[in-house]
Amino acid sequence: MSLTSLGYVLFLIACVFVYWLVPEKWRRGVLLLASVGFYLAAMPGQLPVMLVYLWIVYALGVAMAKRKKKKARTLLIAGIAVSLGYLFFYKYLNFALSAFTHRRRTISLVVPMGISYITFQCISYLTMVYRRETRALANPTLVFLYALFFPKVTAGPIEPPDTFFAGLKNKTRLNWRDTLSAVTVIAVGFAKKCAVADLAAPAVNAVFQRPGQADGLSTLAAIALYTVQIYFDFSGYTDIALGSARLFGISLTENFDHPYSATSIVDFWRRWHISLTNWLRKYVYFPLGGSRVAPSRHYLNVMITFLVSGLWHGASMTFVVWGLLHGLGQVIEIALGKASRKKKPSKGKQIAGRIRTVALVAVGWVFFRADSLGGAFRVLGGLFGGWTAAGQTLAAAGLSVGAWIILLLTAFGAGRIKDYARSKAMTQRGAVLCCVALTVVTMIAVAIGAGQGASNSFIYFNF
Repeated sequence: MSLTSLGYVLFLIACVFVYWLVPEKWRRGVLLLASVGFYLAAMPGQLPVMLVYLWIVYALGVAMAKRKKKKARTLLIAGIAVSLGYLFFYKYLNFALSAFTHRRRTISLVVPMGISYITFQCISYLTMVYRRETRALANPTLVFLYALFFPKVTAGPIEPPDTFFAGLKNKTRLNWRDTLSAVTVIAVGFAKKCAVADLAAPAVNAVFQRPGQADGLSTLAAIALYTVQIYFDFSGYTDIALGSARLFGISLTENFDHPYSATSIVDFWRRWHISLTNWLRKYVYFPLGGSRVAPSRHYLNVMITFLVSGLWHGASMTFVVWGLLHGLGQVIEIALGKASRKKKPSKGKQIAGRIRTVALVAVGWVFFRADSLGGAFRVLGGLFGGWTAAGQTLAAAGLSVGAWIILLLTAFGAGRIKDYARSKAMTQRGAVLCCVALTVVTMIAVAIGAGQGASNSFIYFNF
């Protein structure tokens, strides 16, 4: 069930209605049934496998809470091993085997939905139980709900267990302001996905599916459009997830903070996929020693962390290179002292930093999007080919004038509407007008995109 489909909207409305209608003691059960049903509808064959894994996590958490630290540590290691083994089997086994057999695909496996997010959340839960930062869940259904909560199961955010359950304990009833704010954020997510990401997709695909064949300006346009597409695609999903959870009184982690306003690569990762950044910092970077080690070891810790980040996104050398490029960018900035936030740079340096950061991030996105390393280098090589007139490039992108207008208006307006919806300045009338405007824009974009072959699948659903 796509989160931008009418089916999801009707499903969400029904769940919210039942959730607030039933007595408080039954509400977690409503969310659990809805989440299991959502997963079952999407991947019926993989749900039993996922439930077995979650039973193991539950049992290990309970056992750790009853053991002394030394034995609990052994159980933690076992839990992490099971989680990583489960993730490796479904997501990386073919990648590992192909390195030895030189075959692209060796075993046919259906990767369970949200496996990367679920396993990372379970590792968080087990580690926090071991550290006594949270209590072990005595009820297994709470582990299932934490992992399978339907607004976030497909692509996060990677929510810490204490934050998630604090939201579940919230007994405040939903008021009109919270409802309109949540609905407006959901509408912003729909518009980001349908009116920006999906409209940009065909022009991006035309270049990346035939790497090296487009002229220089078309290649540059495709790289720029993918930089736009991936942000609005992922942040659009996140807005739908956050707004959906808010309708149940649950506040999930905000995953984005204007990432393309970053003045450095270090700053970019404070703003992009924040929940993943926080997870990697807490469970990879800090255990390695973080920055409290010799400079050379500090640089190595950064590179290892971003190698993990690249591999987490996918079993491909393109993701490895993408992760290492971001790691290298951070190492260079740290070495040159550009990553420090102690002194605020001048306005001119901020602008230069933003331009430099967006350019470096855009180059990294080429490897992220390409089907192979060779394809990525051919796309980058296309920048040095012949350059056509701008008008020909716009026509080759396959977007009508109306599509460009919708795309640009939504790209510049969606973030501002979201900020308004979450501010104290929001009024009932203003929220309704925003929702109507976003709905109209989304419907027009869907009508235009249907003729462009626009994709409806969220990019991060693949991870």
